[in-house]
Amino acid sequence: RQVAALMAGHVDIAWNGPVAHVLAQQQAGPENLISLGMRDVDCDFVSVCVARKDSSVSSVSELSGKVVATGAHDSPQAHLVPLYWLGELGVKPAEVKSFDLDLGKHGDTAIGEVKAMEALLEGQADAGLLSKMMWDRAVEGQLPSIDKAQLEKNLQVLPEAPPLFDHCQFDVLASNPAWKRESFVDAIFKMDIQNPAHQEVMCLEGIQQ
Repeated sequence: RQVAALMAGHVDIAWNGPVAHVLAQQQAGPENLISLGMRDVDCDFVSVCVARKDSSVSSVSELSGKVVATGAHDSPQAHLVPLYWLGELGVKPAEVKSFDLDLGKHGDTAIGEVKAMEALLEGQADAGLLSKMMWDRAVEGQLPSIDKAQLEKNLQVLPEAPPLFDHCQFDVLASNPAWKRESFVDAIFKMDIQNPAHQEVMCLEGIQQ
């Protein structure tokens, strides 16, 4: 719906996740869509593949015939990108268990990733596909439902990982007036974490710039 609103001119700028960005490019044409920028945390986004230590999986090539847990099926970082990558490698899991929570939130599907980790710890899957961001939060003990000690005892990160990709970005049609694009870019790139007026909202977004 957000992409449709952008195409129809109902909104000037859309904060699109990766899937929405590709849809917008396809509908507008690459030459007619301009990306104005993104948060620092959205640049070179990283996904990881983790496996139970008792699953006899030490490489992604050994995931064929295994049960793989993922985040929601519309999650770029915990489903779409890593599953496409596995397919490119010729890896065919016996089952993919996607935890479809927070669907439709432009890929911001952290709850699904938490549930995937819970399933791994409960032995419901052999391996899982997650964002490195959520894995790091779990390892640091920041997720209340995930036991950090059990995570370190039972799970391991496999050495291979999907290619890096960019996450959410601000998209605008090339037909949008230049003054609107320029004023928006000027405003967001002037935000400074050292400025108390900007600091609170930037910290809520987890960004430095």
